Amino acid sequence: MVLAFHKVEPRLTWGVTNYSPRRFGRLLDSIAIFTEPRNDKTVSLTFDDGYQSFLNHADSLLTDRNLTATIFAVTGYLGKRNSWDYSSILAPSPHMTGSELRVAASHGHRIESHTHTHRDLRALSTTDLNRELSDSKRNLEDILGNEVSELCYPFGLYNSKVEHVARDVGYQRGWSMNPVDNGPFTFGRWGVYSFDTPLTVWSKMNPGSPGAKLEKLKLQATSSMAKAARFAFWTE
Repeated sequence: MVLAFHKVEPRLTWGVTNYSPRRFGRLLDSIAIFTEPRNDKTVSLTFDDGYQSFLNHADSLLTDRNLTATIFAVTGYLGKRNSWDYSSILAPSPHMTGSELRVAASHGHRIESHTHTHRDLRALSTTDLNRELSDSKRNLEDILGNEVSELCYPFGLYNSKVEHVARDVGYQRGWSMNPVDNGPFTFGRWGVYSFDTPLTVWSKMNPGSPGAKLEKLKLQATSSMAKAARFAFWTE
């Protein structure tokens, strides 16, 4: 199972993508219990957008527990605030710089692509789509000095054309925000939002649990808002 986070900031932010450091630490401890060998569960952690809050707050909490994550960075906004997101009007959040991405990588975290400018890839021409994906891949590889092979779709949105161009550019795997996606190129993740608790995350991990049905309904709601393309602050 793969979980998708965004911001880990101690302050209040606009929207529902922030998970406070204190709550994040508690959630990590709960996940450790959920994934004990006797429970036959494994969890991977991912962070979309490459916010500085990851290095400022999440990194130490992960390191203390001997955990690592995958960070999907938006290369056109390195070192800049998230002006691509409506939430930045009220509560802007800065992205990591290239140097900070290298620091995160040195701590064992993987850095992969979240495109160059965080646009809905489905709406781009083939030429613009190719540029959006290849620029991000090339820029990250120049910064990190290693291959970047995975792509996380902005807002979790994609189609067959996006997958085809991503393959042509050289990506080997895509990631969405729909946990039922299961390849061969695109795989799904469960989003974790500010309203989630250890119990709801446990429900996501256990499809047969009493709370799983509610989690699926919440997923449908967030997916609908993402498709509306007017609620970037909800899913990012």
